[in-house]
Amino acid sequence: MRYLVLLGAISTGLLGCGPNAATFPTEKEWSATQWSGGPVPNLVVTITSDTIHGRAPCNRFSGKFIATDASEIIIGPLAVTRMTCPDISVETAILNDLSRMTNWSLRQTDLHLNGPYGQTLIFAPR
Repeated sequence: MRYLVLLGAISTGLLGCGPNAATFPTEKEWSATQWSGGPVPNLVVTITSDTIHGRAPCNRFSGKFIATDASEIIIGPLAVTRMTCPDISVETAILNDLSRMTNWSLRQTDLHLNGPYGQTLIFAPR
């Protein structure tokens, strides 16, 4: 019987091996400092326990955010306002990359997001 309880604790994550969204730093505002797609435009995000929202250079955005385990995330789909901007292609590219991020890590105080094709976004706390 004791083995069944232990097996149940392992499979439900009670021993730290299962999904753990609590480890992701939520309720913080982050400012993008580096982007693998080129010079980083002004991008600010706030991540809660289940949403992401923020400001890109011209538009605001929001969407679902899920931390599936200690390093994996799912972002999106993102809803974006449609204001006319001088160079919307850069904003579109960085928001597309943001929605494709699949992994995260904290390095010192910076939040690193990585995608499946080498995309990276690095954020500093605001």
